[in-house]
Amino acid sequence: DRELYRNKVVKGQLVRNWRQWSGVELSELERVARNLGLGHFDPALLGPNVLFSGIEKFSQLPKGSTIWFPQDAVFYVEEKNSPCIGPGEQIARQHPEIDASRFVKAAMGLRGLVGVVYRPGVIKAGDLAIVQVY
Repeated sequence: DRELYRNKVVKGQLVRNWRQWSGVELSELERVARNLGLGHFDPALLGPNVLFSGIEKFSQLPKGSTIWFPQDAVFYVEEKNSPCIGPGEQIARQHPEIDASRFVKAAMGLRGLVGVVYRPGVIKAGDLAIVQVY
């Protein structure tokens, strides 16, 4: 149980970084934009490290799934990235007609994933990644 583990961590003690990468998927962000009544918004407003496209139900990939890149990099999925008000506030700064609090509901199940780098390597724009679902 991760909560139990967190409660035992001593301040200043080194612990595993569960969020070495965060990723979102383009078609899911298009759905979030439609849910907000927007044509689109800049994916960078959500703060991902990687923008994927063409991966169906990306945000629903289970923990333990892996994403393999052509030049050796492998990402391990740790968990879904739950929507929160922060990205909604970023979107609202560029789209003042949007109430930031609407983002949470609009992005539910579409907010992307976070994980750890299982194997380092090079990742380039346009790389064809292979997903192995756990």
